[in-house]
Amino acid sequence: MRFGVIFDWDGVVVDSSSQHERSWELLAAERNLGLPEGHFKRGFGKKNEVIIPDLGWATEPSAVAELADRKEAIYRELVRTEGISPLPGVRGLLESLRESEVPCAVGSSTPRKNLDVLLGLLELEGFFQAVVSGSDVSLGSPLRIFPACGGSDRAAPRTMRGDRGCICRHRGRAR
Repeated sequence: MRFGVIFDWDGVVVDSSSQHERSWELLAAERNLGLPEGHFKRGFGKKNEVIIPDLGWATEPSAVAELADRKEAIYRELVRTEGISPLPGVRGLLESLRESEVPCAVGSSTPRKNLDVLLGLLELEGFFQAVVSGSDVSLGSPLRIFPACGGSDRAAPRTMRGDRGCICRHRGRAR
């Protein structure tokens, strides 16, 4: 039976939580917006389009999009200037999987521009046959993103085990 590996991004390939948290704080300071204690933990893993209204910063879609774009631009600048490394063992694992011809994909709620920048900075582009980002699905949850890595609508059903202990069966792409 042939199999592949789908990697979540943050916390699996890299740990950029400090840059994400600081980018929220820098955006709040730049725009003079309130930021409640525990904001980062409460919003972790959610798309910015959910977090920004939850923070009470904006509800109008164009204003939410503008704030989300700015937050991510700040984040990308932080990782470019500070640098970032894969988590220990990631590069070796990816090299072993490539040598064994095991296809790999990234499935993450992270915006596409961020993944593109980080894949380039880390020189990991050649390890992944597919990259599905939060920009590619309507909901930034693993149940939408991971199946979208799986292939076309005619793909055979497959069983996937996630890092949160969930097992799901799916057919084709997530909607």
